[in-house]
Amino acid sequence: SMAEIREEIRKTIDRGSQEESSESTRQMRHMQQQIQEMRQHSQLTFSQSPRVFNFKIRSFPAFEIASHVELLPSIHGNCGVSFKACFHIKKSLYPYIVLYFVNGSIMDELISTLKAVAEPTRLRLLALCSQGEFTVSELVQILGQSQPRVSRHLKLLCDAGLLQKLREGSWMFYRFAPDEKAATLADQLLSLIPEDDAMIKLDQSRLEEVKAERSKAATDYFRRNAQHWDKIRALHVDAKEVEQAVAAILLKNPGEKFLDIGTGTGRMLELIAPQFKAAAGIDQSHEMLAIARDNLDRAKIRNCQLRQGDMYQLPFPDQSYDAASLHMVLHFADEPAKVIADAARVLRPGGKLLVIDLAPHNLEELRQKYHHRRLGFSDGEIVHWFQRNGLQFKSPVHLPGGQLTVALWLGIKN
Repeated sequence: SMAEIREEIRKTIDRGSQEESSESTRQMRHMQQQIQEMRQHSQLTFSQSPRVFNFKIRSFPAFEIASHVELLPSIHGNCGVSFKACFHIKKSLYPYIVLYFVNGSIMDELISTLKAVAEPTRLRLLALCSQGEFTVSELVQILGQSQPRVSRHLKLLCDAGLLQKLREGSWMFYRFAPDEKAATLADQLLSLIPEDDAMIKLDQSRLEEVKAERSKAATDYFRRNAQHWDKIRALHVDAKEVEQAVAAILLKNPGEKFLDIGTGTGRMLELIAPQFKAAAGIDQSHEMLAIARDNLDRAKIRNCQLRQGDMYQLPFPDQSYDAASLHMVLHFADEPAKVIADAARVLRPGGKLLVIDLAPHNLEELRQKYHHRRLGFSDGEIVHWFQRNGLQFKSPVHLPGGQLTVALWLGIKN
């Protein structure tokens, strides 16, 4: 308790006056005065964890408080901690200060985060990666620095929990994804970066060049394959009608996290992700992920991550998503039952799995020319797979059009 801490400080000062030099006594009294000043301008409350103090700042003078506080190992009592901290508090920067008591130290995470960004290149990297996912070579091109140097800075930011790295085949992408403890501070730091800074403006200009190169490559690939996709789309109901039905299902009471399996061009992410706190898309094709990345960037959707991966073995832990979709993906699967099983695995209880695919048909051309492994699915098949994996089947939606019928099957995790 604060009373115990004050008492220990008093005892320490008393011992210091008897056993230590006058300089040590002066430092301890100065420390006590600083704590009293903080208490006058702050409200001390406990969070749910008894090892965390939350100082909510009501008002600070316009000047900075910069001090080094060290409470000696004699401070144990019922708190069971001795601690050491460095305070450098600006009124504009820290509306909230959270002090973490972990293994006898205070604010380690905060200090670690501040050290990680306390270097010009790393601050520039943080600003760049907040605008999308980038490879090391792209960041090297933007910053105009050597690859080893950029890689070292990226590692430090990842170690501090500010960036996340995602492997995509032989490619490694970096994205702004601070962990929960660093998120608030990271957002505040980004908001303080001046947009009119000469170096930031140069980075932004080069960033636009990199995005333009990406966009051209994605457009070229899409153009080479668009003819095939247009032929298939012409066989079934208009995509807008399908999207309206998807949105009506997935955006009713949305949760926090959404997963699009076999994301392709990322259209489902564009449609659904803005209503979720975070979203992810997974696909085996690097080329399709490049298209999705470009589309999300154009739509200015920042809460998505894209990963190259296998729909049979999703690279996510159990019960990690509130909703998932399989949009025109299942008919390419050799073992669709396994795809549904792994999708169900990553859903939280009450989570939604929406399968959008074709009802049974007899167009062999789709198998021969476009590599469809299955010529549609019946309601009975989907019900069976859902029930085997703890999903409660809801009434399906059928959208007939042309030679093909699009069906939407919804399962709710028990």
